[in-house]
Amino acid sequence: MATSDQAVAEALDETVQAIRVLDLNRLKTPEEKISALAQYSIAWGKGGINAMLAKKHLLDLIVRNCEANLDSLKHLNGRDTRDQWAH
Repeated sequence: MATSDQAVAEALDETVQAIRVLDLNRLKTPEEKISALAQYSIAWGKGGINAMLAKKHLLDLIVRNCEANLDSLKHLNGRDTRDQWAH
């Protein structure tokens, strides 16, 4: 895997880990790495792109699950459930 491929793969891994533990501060590091890489032309290695696509797919699944969980929490929060638990 080329150096740029490896840097993107590592940034994706770091993003997944930061989301997994809900650490917004840890999300800044991969964001900065990706921003720095975006300034340069990146040549992708053949094997590297497949690994990154798999990591991206995992990240997409995690984000969709987080969105669904947040939507559920918003829905529950929007309901007036305080009276139901008072009895």
